[in-house]
Amino acid sequence: MPAMRTSRSHMCGRCAVALSLMLMIGGCTEFGQFLERLFEIEGPPAPGIVLLSPSSNTSVASGATVTVRWADVATVDGTVVSVEFIQLDANNNPVTTFTMLTGRDAFADDAGDSFDADTTGLFNARYRAAVVITAPDGQTARSESTAIIIIQ
Repeated sequence: MPAMRTSRSHMCGRCAVALSLMLMIGGCTEFGQFLERLFEIEGPPAPGIVLLSPSSNTSVASGATVTVRWADVATVDGTVVSVEFIQLDANNNPVTTFTMLTGRDAFADDAGDSFDADTTGLFNARYRAAVVITAPDGQTARSESTAIIIIQ
């Protein structure tokens, strides 16, 4: 059985020199300052989003609401979510996209990651739901359902 290490993680000599140089070049005297500086250089993490529902095929009458739920990661104020319904042809190929919601504040909405999409005005057709998250710097992420929504 290998011996367990009780010391802090080991850093090779080249990595230690590289880290020291980065700290000196960046004017950092503490590791915390280094991480803050790295965040400034690299920018905030990209936003993320996952569509949770609809997760199974469903049929609704024209004018009914369809609840769209998602989970997002927004680390910057001003990050927004949009909800789209993508109209499909008989072979499930995209025909056109309808924006059902735009500009929803993803940073401030906490656990309120849902929207009741009113289908009034949509064609009687087949659709897929999609959610898009956009950060102020233009970074985006998208998630699309595989479930089919049939509006009759």
